[in-house]
Amino acid sequence: MAANIFTGAINSNWGTSTNWSLGAVPTATDANTATFDATSPNCTVNVTAVCNNIDFTGYTNTITMTNGITVSGNVTFVSTMASRVAGSGSLTINTASTITTNGATWPNDLIFTAATSTIFTITGTLTISGIMYPNAGPGNTQLNSGEVICNGGISWSLGSSTLTGTSPITLSGGILNAGTFGFITSDNFRFNGNCTVTGTLQFNLGIMTHLSGEVDWTNSTVNTAGGARFNLGTMPTALNNLTLSGAAPTTTLQSNLYVNGTVTLSAAGTTVWTGNTLYIGGNLTITLNSTQTGTTTFVMNGTGTYSAASINCIIRNNFTINTT
Repeated sequence: MAANIFTGAINSNWGTSTNWSLGAVPTATDANTATFDATSPNCTVNVTAVCNNIDFTGYTNTITMTNGITVSGNVTFVSTMASRVAGSGSLTINTASTITTNGATWPNDLIFTAATSTIFTITGTLTISGIMYPNAGPGNTQLNSGEVICNGGISWSLGSSTLTGTSPITLSGGILNAGTFGFITSDNFRFNGNCTVTGTLQFNLGIMTHLSGEVDWTNSTVNTAGGARFNLGTMPTALNNLTLSGAAPTTTLQSNLYVNGTVTLSAAGTTVWTGNTLYIGGNLTITLNSTQTGTTTFVMNGTGTYSAASINCIIRNNFTINTT
């Protein structure tokens, strides 16, 4: 693998072959690294750019993102990345790779996309000021290791996939646009700022935590098929609607959970609820023959109604009806 250094020998355009040390514009399969180092001048991404790997270590000038860059390999940022970028072009990573952050903030949209389930390893903390799109084809976008902080939002509007992995993911502003079915099984998903959630968010297996700020759930539904842990007790606003599905799921409430709208229990078999209290402001509906059990207390404290599919819908939890 060779460094193909942007020299700007002719002009500032990415798409001019003689501006690169190897005499060729980078390609997705050349096994080289598009390199912007301390010697590289200003660059304008004047074409829809691709490269195999990209490395900004030591870069002190400006890359103007008139168009986007698609990387088919590893990415290395310089710590001052946010001040090195002008323009609004996105960065797309379309294959399993390592992202070495050096504590950088990427100022534009960041898109993960690949044909199958794909692992992206984050080295350090990656902050994204634009929108993060977790759209790795029909499979999983697996973010492992370092923390990912999303200041601009997260959106599934470009496609569907599951956002998973060991990286803590923090939404610290903007909109979480789940679309018709944004799927998260991340180990640790956190709200840390004023955010809005829209669409249908499927959250399984991991822990969802509220750290600070106000989260607006008005136009959303949260689905879980079990294994989810909710720690949202300090949230100023409640969930809109909550649906539980799957087979014999377990849901853990690490704090009280408030739902303004409807709670729909559509899981087969025995559902285990662990810890604290589920407050239901709207309807409680059980759509399948099932048993609810565990240590969680159900409280209906709004104006909703309770309905069940049959007499075989059993609630063994403590259940308080305090409607007005």
